[in-house]
Amino acid sequence: MTVAATTSRAPAQKYAGPALIPVDIGHATYAAVTDPDTAFWALVDKNRVAESLTGGPLLEAYGKEYDRLKRELHALRFELKPSGVYLNPTERCNLNCTYCYLPGEQRSGGSHMPQKTLVDSLGALHLFPFGDG
Repeated sequence: MTVAATTSRAPAQKYAGPALIPVDIGHATYAAVTDPDTAFWALVDKNRVAESLTGGPLLEAYGKEYDRLKRELHALRFELKPSGVYLNPTERCNLNCTYCYLPGEQRSGGSHMPQKTLVDSLGALHLFPFGDG
């Protein structure tokens, strides 16, 4: 069974709460179902995707938590003030740290952030109201 990614919500047949979107993750047995409004996701057996979209215990449990998850995501996105910022002006590095997430080719031939972008970013950080003041 192939589960295609879609950008529209699945039509509810016997369920009237929030809807989930199926996403093929390339796994032989499982597909994901997700809701971008809350960042919720779950893995379901590909043979049970339709059931997961129209009712059942997963959707029932998700429906009970939907409002809380939506409020929580909003708070994380728009109500937190950062306590620190990581600015990466270059991807180039001549070290070979075992924990580095960049492939060796990108470390040695990566790009630099344009000077204007760096200056503009630092200016925006200077104006950002960190902390309590």
